[in-house]
Amino acid sequence: MKIAVVGSGPVAFEVGLSFHLEGADVRVIGRQSPCSKLEMMANNFGHYSLNPESYISSKGREFVGLEEDPQNFQDLWSNYYVPLIQKMVQAGLFHQRDVLRVQKRFLDTDEHIDSHTRLYDLFRLTYGLNPSGLVEEQIKENPELKEKLGPEMLNSLKNQVESFEDFDLIFDCRGPCQRAIPMGAGNHFALNERSVAELGGVLYGDKGIKELEEVKKQKILTIVGSSIQSALQFLSLKEWLEEEGNILNIISTENSMFQKVLKNELTNESIKSELKNLIHTHLEVWRQACLKTEEAVHEWRQLAPHEKVKISEPQFPEPKLRLFEGYSVTSVDRLIDREGLYLTLEIPEWRDSQKREMVTVSQERVIAAVGYLPDYEFSLGLHPEEPGYFNFSKDIDAWTPKPSLELIPLVKSEVFKYFTKA
Repeated sequence: MKIAVVGSGPVAFEVGLSFHLEGADVRVIGRQSPCSKLEMMANNFGHYSLNPESYISSKGREFVGLEEDPQNFQDLWSNYYVPLIQKMVQAGLFHQRDVLRVQKRFLDTDEHIDSHTRLYDLFRLTYGLNPSGLVEEQIKENPELKEKLGPEMLNSLKNQVESFEDFDLIFDCRGPCQRAIPMGAGNHFALNERSVAELGGVLYGDKGIKELEEVKKQKILTIVGSSIQSALQFLSLKEWLEEEGNILNIISTENSMFQKVLKNELTNESIKSELKNLIHTHLEVWRQACLKTEEAVHEWRQLAPHEKVKISEPQFPEPKLRLFEGYSVTSVDRLIDREGLYLTLEIPEWRDSQKREMVTVSQERVIAAVGYLPDYEFSLGLHPEEPGYFNFSKDIDAWTPKPSLELIPLVKSEVFKYFTKA
């Protein structure tokens, strides 16, 4: 049986390995570099502890010859996933391609075949190719080829072309993080968000972490959302927030910031602990500064009138960390005569009857980390219960690969109803 494992994350590699060891003809196909999110965790949060059983399968442990379980993300990446990726790439199992869609070769969504199941018709996996990259390599080796092709031909090669491959089975392991959610209500765009974002200044999902060094060049940042991506973005800015003059706004519709992340049993405990400590530390530092200012104001008010005119009244400090809890982003704007972005925030009475004012927040960069949704368009042409199509990413709140890995034995029992082992 020929299987396409769609995705490039840890679930895709584990699922691909498991069926490869069963003798199946497996292709792991994804647009991202292998396990890029775990590499990001290793690079930015490598010291965070973890439960190895949530990430490592018994077959994977044996395949890479893992002798000692990793205890943090850096060890997990270096000692497990790097050798796993290397061995699977060397075996020709991973193919980095821009996967576009999956459909049947001929069957319509509700069409049936007499005396056969829908498995009788193969799955067609379509992916995009960039021919200009291949031609550029050829031109480097053979410069006169550029003149032979001409500018018109070279320009035509800049457009993506489509190719395909047919498979018996499709394992959808793209993960829950497929389409970044915009900033507006109902998982949709706020007023003007789409057009303003196209001009730059707005990063979606985990791009703020991937482009962290560029993000840190700003002095005023805003994170919208209190998802796990938002939490990680916040933690990645821990040192930046300590620097003089830097300000971070976090906006969430939750009345208590990060409550869903903190209550989720699947969230890493190290992240929960550091998240709570970081918020508490900044709020406490600001509270203490306000208490000192309050004492200074009291002393200033006790001065004689001729002394007051010599000294300005002490001003209360602005917090470096500013939490906007219960607010929705209703508009995103740029002003012609001013730099930066402007977010309009509103809060409904059912979230907080005491806060009814509209708030405008200005910043140099916005990171929209509201969360992710599945990209249903990928498999739009398939039957809702398509035999042979297995989705390993149904739990959108899963923090670790564990819930998906637990599906492997169930999928195997189903697959071997139709196919025999090699």
